Amino acid sequence: MAVTERKRATPPHGFAMVVIVIVGVAIAAIAAAVVFTAGGTKILSTKTASYERAQVIAEAGLERAAAYAKAVIRNERDFDNVLDPLGAINCASPGTLISSEWGAPRYTGAGVATISFPTGSARRFRVVPFNDGAYLTRFDDDADDGQFNFNLGAFTSNNPQNGCIEGPIAPNPPGPPLSTGAINGNNPFRDRNRGAWVTVIGIYPGVDPNRARHQVTLRRFIASNERRSR
Repeated sequence: MAVTERKRATPPHGFAMVVIVIVGVAIAAIAAAVVFTAGGTKILSTKTASYERAQVIAEAGLERAAAYAKAVIRNERDFDNVLDPLGAINCASPGTLISSEWGAPRYTGAGVATISFPTGSARRFRVVPFNDGAYLTRFDDDADDGQFNFNLGAFTSNNPQNGCIEGPIAPNPPGPPLSTGAINGNNPFRDRNRGAWVTVIGIYPGVDPNRARHQVTLRRFIASNERRSR
């Protein structure tokens, strides 16, 4: 009786090569994805850390601004000298304010300077280097000249030099209004109600807001009668 030997079927060599190539490509793709994901996570982490640095810097600047404002109000009637530190602004005709100290606190120290931000604008900020970045600080009035209030008498036009009159324009019926009171109904260079807005911009890295990669802006109203937070 004849015995027939069956040979085991084997895949062609070309098929094996195709499988190896496909597996190799898949492994390379997975490895690339892992590397890309790890790199993306590192970049995101770096950006988050830089933003947090800017946040911390801004908060430090705001804390200093609040302490500064409190110290001023303890020694002066109002925030007139915060809004116009040098008493040099002509309220009747302020003209260009790019070279003024309008709203810039009287901070001192190494590297401290006053700049316009945005560049070329009248908004003046005091820049203080801090923690490899810097914080920019300015104070603004809160449009407090529009109402008659006898309680504000001691703080109204108490620094009237250079036409810096405060308060509403008093009516004089039946004729035209008197020429007293803030020009155009508001004087942004003088404080009347012992309150002011402070704006602080934390930047990181560096001290130039036009080059810093991260900015955090904080704004707060500071009043003379507010209580300290515990």
